[in-house]
Amino acid sequence: MTNIDTLLDMWMNTPGFKDKLVDNPEATVTAAGLSLTADEWATLRTAVQGMAEGDLATRVSKGIGWN
Repeated sequence: MTNIDTLLDMWMNTPGFKDKLVDNPEATVTAAGLSLTADEWATLRTAVQGMAEGDLATRVSKGIGWN
């Protein structure tokens, strides 16, 4: 599982994680013990801005070229 996969899993399955990630992506990712590339960070920051839960995985995966 990649760090993005882990992040998406936590987004969808960990209570409160979504709000923390939207409020402070850097602190939340660091606290989760994850390390993202510059491209992943850029994609994540764009994706969490006002995203609904169901849309995050699609936006992130498209941003890093999974789709």
